[in-house]
Amino acid sequence: MFTQGKSIQRTLLLSLLGMLWLLAAGWLALSTHVHQRDHLDEIDHRARDTIQLLAGHNTAGVTLEDSLRAMAQAASILSLNDSIDYHISTVPATLVLGRTDLPMPPPDAMRSGQSVAFTHDSIQDQKQDHEHPLRITSAKFPSAASPAHTIHIRIAIDEHDFLSHSQAYIRHSLGSALLLSLLFSSAITLTVIHSPRPLRKLVEDVRNIDAGNLQQTPLRDSPAEVRYLATTLNTLLGNVQARVQRERQFINDAAHQLRTPSAGILNQAQLAMAEKDDEARQLRLSKIVEAAEHNAQLIAQLLTLARTSETQQTGATVFDLAALTRRVTRAWVGRATDANIDLGYEGEETCFHAGHPALIEEALDNLIDNAIRHSGGTEITVSLAHADNASNAALLEVRDNGAGVRTDELPQMFERFWSGNQATAGCGIGLPIVAQLVEYHQGKVEAHVPTGGGL
Repeated sequence: MFTQGKSIQRTLLLSLLGMLWLLAAGWLALSTHVHQRDHLDEIDHRARDTIQLLAGHNTAGVTLEDSLRAMAQAASILSLNDSIDYHISTVPATLVLGRTDLPMPPPDAMRSGQSVAFTHDSIQDQKQDHEHPLRITSAKFPSAASPAHTIHIRIAIDEHDFLSHSQAYIRHSLGSALLLSLLFSSAITLTVIHSPRPLRKLVEDVRNIDAGNLQQTPLRDSPAEVRYLATTLNTLLGNVQARVQRERQFINDAAHQLRTPSAGILNQAQLAMAEKDDEARQLRLSKIVEAAEHNAQLIAQLLTLARTSETQQTGATVFDLAALTRRVTRAWVGRATDANIDLGYEGEETCFHAGHPALIEEALDNLIDNAIRHSGGTEITVSLAHADNASNAALLEVRDNGAGVRTDELPQMFERFWSGNQATAGCGIGLPIVAQLVEYHQGKVEAHVPTGGGL
């Protein structure tokens, strides 16, 4: 199901496993370092205690040689139990006791003011022909028996046991880390593998959707992330379903509106062909032309309505709405004069507005055309004013002094194919086009019957 392209599931699994094994390696390295440090501190503590014990024999009232021999005797006793080697000497050289082959500490090992230094070194084992790693603790202090001499003590502890212990600890820790990492890796793998099940179910539901079955996907007990995606898809499906229903209704209404004039044209054409009288035939032909013009207007308005539905809300510009309104009004003066109607403009000299000038012009054309065709009055006034609010909106009105409409018909005026008074009935598309264009500009269109009549 999720095999094409980059897999989020695979990426997540690899990332989690990578972090797990990285954490395991870091924990192993850190714990080993801490263990070795603690064990080394224990060795150094033992060596420091041994030096303090030996330094306890550095007393006045005895000779320097007796003091050194007492230290050596104590060191020999300790070496039987703790496997340590020692070297005791003085500067200037007077007596050397213990192992003479213990390595000397580097010259800079004991800094100024320090009396104890810790170093790593090794010593050759002549019997087994290999080197023993040593942790050497060096100390110096003045002799109490002979202040002119400085006593140097070196305590060497074999690190072989320390290294063996560290290796055993590493093996044990590595085994534990591997076991825990494998257990956690299995748990993570199972969790990641099964976690997309709600998403797979959502994909199955979406695959079952087609143009004839736009049902929304059930949310069930989906996780929050999948629920958000499902909710978004359901919103999209709802919009698509509503749009499909509107288009189906539009097609049905358009077919119904086109069927009647088309049938009338066919009927009149058949009658005209059978008509013997030229005058009667001419009357039939004029009715055909009238019906064809009605059909052409209806088709043109249907196309305008369809284009408006598909228009994307982009490309808005700032333009002078007052100048556009005056220009459109002047363009209809001739048509209004032919219908014995006085058409004029009143209102703002300038009114800048953001939108689509061509669409606003289309809406205003339809309003004026509707008033000229169906008002039945003698005056039409197009007015423009700033709205009484802080939204920078404009109020555009087309008023006539005609017969108007009944109050109960006002809500139906902007419905598709509503034609009102059948004596002056049009296509029923003009005002819906106006409503759609105004709503496209986040505006509102309303119809009112003034107190003195008209619309």
